[in-house]
Amino acid sequence: MVKILVVEDEHIVAMDLQSRLVSLGYEVPETASSGEEAVEKAGRIRPDLILMDIFLGGEMDGIDAAGKIKELYNIPLIYITAYADASTLQRAKLTEPFGYILKPFEEREMLTNIEMALYKSRMDSRVKDSERWLATTLKSIGDGVIATDDRGEIKFMNPVAETLTGWMQGAAMGRRLTDVFRITSEAGKPLDESVGELLGGGETEIPPNVLLIGRDGKETPVYCKAAPIKAAEGGSTTGVVVIFSDTTERKRAVEALRRKNRDLEVYNAITTAINRSGSIEEMLNEALKESVELLEADFGVLYLFETQERYAQLAAIVAKPGSEKAIRCRQVLHDVAIPLGTVSTGVQSIFEDSIVATVVPITARGNLLGLMAFHVSGDCKAVEGCDRAAMLIGAGAQIGIAVENYRLFKNVQDTSRYLADIIDESPDAVLTVDMGGFIVSFNKSASRLLKYTPAEVKGRHITSLLPDEAGVDRGENRNYVRDFKCKDGSAITLNISTSTIIRDGRKNGFIVTLKDLSAITGLKITPLMEKAVDTAQRYHFEKGNIYLFDRRAGHQYMEVFADQVKHNIQGLCITRQNPKKVREKYGLEKTPIVWLTGGDDPGGEITMRPDNLTGLGATLGKFITGTHNGLVLIDGMEYLMTRNGFEAVLKLVQFLNDRIMQSDCVVLLCMDPLTLEERQYNILRTETQEFTG
Repeated sequence: MVKILVVEDEHIVAMDLQSRLVSLGYEVPETASSGEEAVEKAGRIRPDLILMDIFLGGEMDGIDAAGKIKELYNIPLIYITAYADASTLQRAKLTEPFGYILKPFEEREMLTNIEMALYKSRMDSRVKDSERWLATTLKSIGDGVIATDDRGEIKFMNPVAETLTGWMQGAAMGRRLTDVFRITSEAGKPLDESVGELLGGGETEIPPNVLLIGRDGKETPVYCKAAPIKAAEGGSTTGVVVIFSDTTERKRAVEALRRKNRDLEVYNAITTAINRSGSIEEMLNEALKESVELLEADFGVLYLFETQERYAQLAAIVAKPGSEKAIRCRQVLHDVAIPLGTVSTGVQSIFEDSIVATVVPITARGNLLGLMAFHVSGDCKAVEGCDRAAMLIGAGAQIGIAVENYRLFKNVQDTSRYLADIIDESPDAVLTVDMGGFIVSFNKSASRLLKYTPAEVKGRHITSLLPDEAGVDRGENRNYVRDFKCKDGSAITLNISTSTIIRDGRKNGFIVTLKDLSAITGLKITPLMEKAVDTAQRYHFEKGNIYLFDRRAGHQYMEVFADQVKHNIQGLCITRQNPKKVREKYGLEKTPIVWLTGGDDPGGEITMRPDNLTGLGATLGKFITGTHNGLVLIDGMEYLMTRNGFEAVLKLVQFLNDRIMQSDCVVLLCMDPLTLEERQYNILRTETQEFTG
């Protein structure tokens, strides 16, 4: 009997709910009037379902209690309440309730919500069990299975494949498929190219009887099938899967199998259709076709229940070859009730015109997933209880498992693609590494941050992204700061967060999340020096000063800057202009240039957002401190003031002046005074020296 815990702080309402639930056939051993009591009783009596009032007296309301119960016991829950504002509903959603009933409510509404919640809870548990079952199945099936990536390098081998090839999975991982899975025809002709063609996305036929050459040179006759793994229907090839089995014993049994009667041959055809069809539609049609032949029926139909629905929909229809009878059947069946584990015959609501039908259940683990129905001329009752009936029951069970497996595979694939898309589109830079520290995935944000494409870093060790290949702490739940090396050679300070990937109960790798700290700590600019020219230096500046260039006076500040850095002075240019054009026009090759831009695609340039004065100040401070006889040009003062205001930019200038006066560096500022009020310009002049040429 289903056990329900009622949580309601109004005693009369709680008693009424308890009475109504008991009258509906549920067990309500206890009620709770507070959140704290609900948590305690949920752990003690472990109900199948909880009806929880949102608004409870005490420090813990219904939502808080629901969250605690979900965390501790994962018991399905339905909220009941008379009203709730938007913020309360939002909080309630976070606890993932299985239903929401508004007071006052009808008994039918409560019953429907309870049954749907219990059904959904059972289905959730079943999906999780199926996922675990699938992982075990791949390792436990009797055929050898090898899967590769799009480069033909092995990524998975099951124990049977290890035995047949003589290669352990650890030794085979990363090797070419044709190095491990070497096959020849029985005449000795190598067939490696047949498997290799699949990497191009095409189909290939491999002879059914081939010889597998093991690592020790031993030849084993095998049956194998290979197919490309597609990213999606019609998509690109992401790898190859090869399934093969030792046919030594099968060959010895061929003669015995040929002596089987016609029914066993047809039943084997049904099994073959179920196990080896390329799609669920093909499998259903082929299995039904062979079942029609087995029963020598005039025609047959196959229905499947839609997932989590109570109606069955027509999925396949087949008539025996040469039949001229028109098949008239229903497209959808409602309220289907047939016995499990047996073939039944009689007038059903499947075929029109009250045709007698032989009905076979399609089951999986005791659950009805669908049915097959046949019209057989003559004595239909003769089918019941005979060997054919047992074969059909077995076929129905195999079809049920195949349908369940297909739905499970599809659910796993959809979930995997969904999670992969979430990670790839995440605004945070995320990469994953295996237990050896080699990069497995690299999302779009990581590409934008470090300027590498995923293809350029996958398979590389994570330390290759660090200056001097320093180490990375890949322990559980680490959080620290470390410099990373971008593709263009620049360094960037990032916050690193790591978490462990657990698969099948074992550590499988690490997720590494990177966050850019340059907005706070500034960019790390390496001072570089241009190749010196033989001409005399045209301009001279007094060290430890900031000079103000008046654009109206026609001073070519970029030419002044270029003249300085080409005479053994380390420079840094902060500009609103495109760095590529600056380099081309003034012949600068090594001098670092920081582009003030709010754009998202800098094209490989060092950039700084104009509204990040904190990062700009930190960047300039680092450069001045770490440079001897350095020169900084800031072009775009008007742009900075527009984005941040005069007061903020003035504070930046004052900050620079404090640093410059204690150094042997020089800062050049250029702007049009007419963009400022007279008072503002005069204040700015108190912090600078006027450049007179």
